[in-house]
Amino acid sequence: MSIPKGKEYFPERLKSRLPKCKTVAAIAKAVDRPTETVRGWLNHNARPDLDTFMDLAKILGIHTAWLYDGTGPMCKKKAERIYQKETAA
Repeated sequence: MSIPKGKEYFPERLKSRLPKCKTVAAIAKAVDRPTETVRGWLNHNARPDLDTFMDLAKILGIHTAWLYDGTGPMCKKKAERIYQKETAA
């Protein structure tokens, strides 16, 4: 499933990575936020601040830009492969 780009699709991008952390509570604990706050992010009720976006991306092993608005590759390994391919050409 491809998730559209745009800030408004942040909850869908976060949901797509939930299996890595297993639960909303695990994400909340990892970023030191209440579980209700994370649920609010997932339900389009709020968005995390920039520092929390960076923490989430690190925890989930993805790029902050992809999590924030869908730009660029999702995974860091994919970005490294793209970079290697571009520099080898």
